[in-house]
Amino acid sequence: MTQSGFDARVIRAAYDEFASEYLTTFGDDLEHLDLDRRLLTQLAEHAGGVGSVLDIGCGPGHVGRHLCARGVDVIGVDFAPAMLAVARQAEPRLAVVAADLRALPVRSGSVAGVVVFYVLQHLPRSELQPALRELRRALAPGGLLVGAVHAGEGDFKAAPDITATRYTEQELASHLADASLPVESVHHREPLAHEFQAARFYVVARAV
Repeated sequence: MTQSGFDARVIRAAYDEFASEYLTTFGDDLEHLDLDRRLLTQLAEHAGGVGSVLDIGCGPGHVGRHLCARGVDVIGVDFAPAMLAVARQAEPRLAVVAADLRALPVRSGSVAGVVVFYVLQHLPRSELQPALRELRRALAPGGLLVGAVHAGEGDFKAAPDITATRYTEQELASHLADASLPVESVHHREPLAHEFQAARFYVVARAV
């Protein structure tokens, strides 16, 4: 049984309802986030000419647009249809597919990179490890995972009916290593004024 607060139907409905508002609120964030741009540039340099990148939980497609502009073949993945419609309209070059990160519709070892920005928070801890193994399945050996999570212990309320998971660096690194995705670097930043006011960190991991 799905834990209260992590019901995928509730989360999907919330993102569908606020898809257009989400683009307005967060669509230009990368202009103000040097760290995010640097990590995405690292991913683009790795993937260029090598293979495609999955932007998982792509939302309105702002990360995908950034990567497309750098010549990367990007596939936006989201389980909220309204988010995919907004992303496709904003960036016609962006291929999109409706899917859950726990069951990606790609061949094993077929992608050069995955982006998971603020997506793992929507999984209860009991589902993190199988989800990471699915990401590793999709990645080719040497492929890069670039992820961002809220830092800390326990859960928090992302919305009245939605619970989200915090992770410590050590906890996430341990789970990634167990999924054959050892962490190469960790980075921190403080939230922008309009973001959820909490510490966050980013990881770059490589498939082995």
